[in-house]
Order: sequence, then structure tokens, then C-alpha cells
Amino acid sequence: DKNIKDTEQSNRDLRSNIDGYGEIDITPVEKADGYALKKERTKILDEYASEKLVLDKKNEEIKKDSDKRNGYENFLTINNLSIKNMKKAILEMEEKNKTYRIWIKENPIKDTLPPIPLPDTKKVDEDIS
Repeated sequence: DKNIKDTEQSNRDLRSNIDGYGEIDITPVEKADGYALKKERTKILDEYASEKLVLDKKNEEIKKDSDKRNGYENFLTINNLSIKNMKKAILEMEEKNKTYRIWIKENPIKDTLPPIPLPDTKKVDEDIS
């Protein structure tokens, strides 16, 4: 009797639980066409691969242009620094040239002095002999 009573209680609980889900749809479900689904999946992946290839090529060109631009920026930075240093060197040379011109103007070319004549050593030579 206890087993029957427990079974009836379990059935009531189960019916109550099933009623909580509402009406159960018993529409038959057809089996999916695996070949068609695989074909559709392949099509989707092929389209993705094609789009990715186009995008990768565009990104590669963009990267090349960016690398080229960065190279030119570095080149310009180095050249501008070189130009700045060269201009500074030119200004320093021009300043030295001014100094040299002033010195040259204040110090004209001079003739060398004539050599000193040999001393007359005849008398000493005679005394030695």
C-alpha cells in the first residue's frame, strides 16, 4: 500500500511539473539534410576566406604605405638635424672667416729681413795661424 501511495504521489508531482511547462508541441521534426548543411557551411567558410584574403591584401598595402611613411619621417628627421648642424657649422665658419679677415687686414704680408752678413774673422784667423 505504501508503494502504491508513493507512486501515486510521484505521478501527481510529475503531472503538476508537466502542466507547468504548458502544452507540449508534438509536431514531427524532420531529419536535417547533412549534405546540404555541410555545403552551406563550406559556402560560408569560402566566402569568409575570400573576404579575408581581400582584407589581408588591403591591410598589407596599408602596412607597406605606413612603413614607407615612417621611413620618410625618419629620413626627414635625420636630414633636418643634419641641415641644422650644417647651418650651425656654416655660421661658425663664417665667424672664423671674419676673425681671419680682420687679422689678415691688421697683419699685412711682410718681407723677410735680409740675412746677417758673415762676420769678418780675418784678424782672428791670422792670429790663430
